[in-house]
Amino acid sequence: PVLARIERALPAIIKTFGTPCYVYDEQGIVNRGAELGRAMRDVSGFRQFFAVKAWNNPANLLLQNRMGFGFDCSSPNELNRAERAGATGQRIIFTSNNSRDWWFDRANALGAIINLDDISLIRKVRDFPELICFRLNPGRRRVRIKTALQSFGKPREQKYGIMWEQMVPAYRRARARGAKKFGLHIMIASNCRDEDFLVGNVELLLRAITVIEKALGIQFDFINPGGGYGIPYKPMDQALNIDRIGERIAELLESFRREHGYAPRLFTEMGRWMTGP
Repeated sequence: PVLARIERALPAIIKTFGTPCYVYDEQGIVNRGAELGRAMRDVSGFRQFFAVKAWNNPANLLLQNRMGFGFDCSSPNELNRAERAGATGQRIIFTSNNSRDWWFDRANALGAIINLDDISLIRKVRDFPELICFRLNPGRRRVRIKTALQSFGKPREQKYGIMWEQMVPAYRRARARGAKKFGLHIMIASNCRDEDFLVGNVELLLRAITVIEKALGIQFDFINPGGGYGIPYKPMDQALNIDRIGERIAELLESFRREHGYAPRLFTEMGRWMTGP
């Protein structure tokens, strides 16, 4: 259907713009967003944040905003692009690296959710927000898989995220600085088409917040397994069954609710999966 739509439009496109030119399928992206919504319909509080780094074209960001999605940003430039697309407040998640103090000031000015990937960054956030999130590095609890890019393949060799043994101290320090609401994030795969691995990341996050809850008596507003959902690039590649993934995640959260009396919301940060096809 994507190629058919583009081929029908090609004569008018060539006449108007000439060649070469890039052509994107807006209807296909809208359909993709609707597919994700249907897949996650039983996941209470689900919210998708488009990964701006995946495709920062302003027309695409405006489209993502119109579909009701937020934005995953990693730099002040991406914060500016998200704002210009119409997003403010907690429709933006800010996960930066090699961060400057003023970057957090900018995120706070927008009311964005700040996601810290290092325990030392707690002191860099001058005006500490009520809602805070940390990125988790699970270390040896996750191993490399064939369908993930190697750069994300061995979490224990990454510098991104707080380690498992740092979780409780990190949230304790954040609470001492005034945080009252909490999230937990993970991002350890890219272009992953292993359904069990993707669902397993949600299960891992639920185990992690159980540890923190028992140690500190806090509940979590959301968990965020990030993005990394892959797409086929070759005819023999199998596409993800997003409906089945949604069903399995909903079951995990419902099981957690029965045991804990509540369940965190689920956030995702899909980029490639949303627009790559």
